[in-house]
Amino acid sequence: MNGSYEEEMLVPADACDRPRCGASESGTRQLSNTKRQGPPRTFSGAQPASPPNAARSNFTTQVLPSRSFLCPSSREAFVEMARDNILLTYLGIDALFLATGGLLMIFALVTKTEIAENPTADNVARDLLFDMCPLNAAIANAVMVFFTFLMTVPAIVLPMTRGWLKVSGYMMVVCALFTMIIGLDIWFETLKTRENLFAIWKRQPASTQSLIQSQFICCGYQNSTSPPFVVDSTCTDALVAAAQGGCVGPLASFANNFLDIIFTGAFGIVGVDAALIIMTAILLKDRKEKERYRHIDEKSGAGAF
Repeated sequence: MNGSYEEEMLVPADACDRPRCGASESGTRQLSNTKRQGPPRTFSGAQPASPPNAARSNFTTQVLPSRSFLCPSSREAFVEMARDNILLTYLGIDALFLATGGLLMIFALVTKTEIAENPTADNVARDLLFDMCPLNAAIANAVMVFFTFLMTVPAIVLPMTRGWLKVSGYMMVVCALFTMIIGLDIWFETLKTRENLFAIWKRQPASTQSLIQSQFICCGYQNSTSPPFVVDSTCTDALVAAAQGGCVGPLASFANNFLDIIFTGAFGIVGVDAALIIMTAILLKDRKEKERYRHIDEKSGAGAF
């Protein structure tokens, strides 16, 4: 053992360039290939040392987040999503606004058609109450709603414009006030229902009064004598008419319930108008901020990228 160690220590200087004793030519070729390929693999689990640049690249890849993760940030993505939600909400309420205009137009036109038809015992009281409603004003209000909706179309198509939004917002206020006036007018009529119905009763022919008596099983207005009842199948004589009572009570109750539905619907339309006005203001503020940030980017030179 010691002898071989001493012999190995006494190897001449040029022995490194020659193959060792017992080494074949293939072993020498394998050793030269190993020198060209780099350091041999280790089996102890330790990785070969990498250059400093490679280590820095690995650290950047594994530790630092990518540029696409940092820009845009999560806050910018949230703001962008919120802006989309604002526009979508505006579109939804704008569609409801258009639907209210269609509802006003259909209600007014259908009501006018029904009033023009011959009355029956089933619809005579309803038609008389419809005749109390401002139907022509409802048609005019519906036309204003359609015109206002058309003004919102360029405000939606042009994402950076604010002029169309402002003008349409003012028109929405006018539509809301118009509808509120119609609803208030109908509501005021319910405060003096008996007085109004008495005036309507006196204007109706005997045939219409008879239909009302048949619908509500009553005779006369206040009673069978004031004003006098109309003789028909319901009120055959004075004794039967006195037992039935006047039509003012059931007719006034029917009128109040019926008109309550109408002016409540009008106030509901005003609520849709108010919601659209609020959303218009929110969208205006959002576009104003967006335009301000765009000017800031242009001044800082970011708009060129």
